[in-house]
Amino acid sequence: MRLSRTIAAARTALPLLLVAALGCHPFPKDPEDSLERARERGRLRVGVSEAPPWVVRDGEEARGVEPDLVRSFAESLGLAVDWRWGTVEEHVAALEAFRLDLLAGGITASNPSAKKIGATRAYYEERITVGGLPAGGSIKGARVAVPKGKPWIDPLEERGARPYEVDDLWASEVRGPRAAPAWELARHGRTPHPELRLARHRHVLAVPPGENALLVHLERYLQARRPAVEDRLRRGEDRP
Repeated sequence: MRLSRTIAAARTALPLLLVAALGCHPFPKDPEDSLERARERGRLRVGVSEAPPWVVRDGEEARGVEPDLVRSFAESLGLAVDWRWGTVEEHVAALEAFRLDLLAGGITASNPSAKKIGATRAYYEERITVGGLPAGGSIKGARVAVPKGKPWIDPLEERGARPYEVDDLWASEVRGPRAAPAWELARHGRTPHPELRLARHRHVLAVPPGENALLVHLERYLQARRPAVEDRLRRGEDRP
C-alpha cells in the first residue's frame, strides 16, 4: 500500500517539477529577437562616442579598447559592424527604440545613461591611485600631481597628501608622484600604489533595455577577455 502511494505521489509531482524547470529556463527572454535579427542583417549596429582610450575616432572607423572588443566579438558571430557616430544621449535614445544593438563610449556602471537602458557586467575595473612614490614611502605629506578637472583632490587631501592640478600629467616639468589610473601609471613606468584607491570606474557596454540572447553571448565573450584589456591598456598598443 505504501509503495503504491509513493508511486502515485511521484506521478503527481512530476508535472509540477517539469513546470518549475521550464520556468527556470537557462535562456533569457528575447522579445526583440536581438541575436536572430543581427544574424539576418549580417551586421551589428553599434553606436560609438569618442572617449580615448576606450573609443578613438579614425575617420568613420572606430578604434580603441571597446571597438576592438566589439569587432572581435562580431567576428566570432560571423557578423560585420556598422559604426554609427554620435553623442551618448543620441545613442541612448536609439537603444531605447531598439535602433542600435550596442553602445561603446567609455561608459561606466555609475553613469545615469547606463541605468536608463541596459548594460553588460563590468568588463574592466579601473582603479585610480598614485604612482611614483619612493619605495616604502607614505602618501602623507607628499605633493601629488592631478590632471586638471579630475575629482581626486579631496580624497588625496583626506589621506594627508598635498595635491596640485596640472594641464599635462606627463609633461617634462611635472615631477614626483602622480594620480592616475593604475594602467596609465604602469604604462609610463610609475609603480602604482598596491592598495590605495582614490576612485573606481567599472567600464561597461550599453545595450537595449531588457534581457536578450545577444547580451548573453556578449557577456561571456567580455568576461573571458578581462585580462587582455588590462594588458592592452598597460602596453598602449592599438589592439589587445
